[in-house]
Amino acid sequence: MQVANLDYDKLALADLGIVLAKDDLSYIRNVTSELKRAHDHQVKWRSKFIMENGILSDQKFPTPASKWFQCIREELVFWEELVRTAIQYSRAKINKEKLELGITIT
Repeated sequence: MQVANLDYDKLALADLGIVLAKDDLSYIRNVTSELKRAHDHQVKWRSKFIMENGILSDQKFPTPASKWFQCIREELVFWEELVRTAIQYSRAKINKEKLELGITIT
């Protein structure tokens, strides 16, 4: 699922009643525009300024090689978080399917 392509209008109309209580569902439908605004304005990546002055500062990483290795470490962190999120999603999906089938999770 690509988070960037979420359709908040469809989300507001979706039947989430199987997961949420009626009051919660009503609240979610009322704040859908705020959820969309928050999603659209969040920082998804570091800005160039933060990258150059925080992540790759000349004080911490004075040589091109040290900057290169720091970039590699940063890239690996993003990759590890992506994999961790994918695993959590898979586990949650399996648990949901078990619940839907009426199997107790142990």
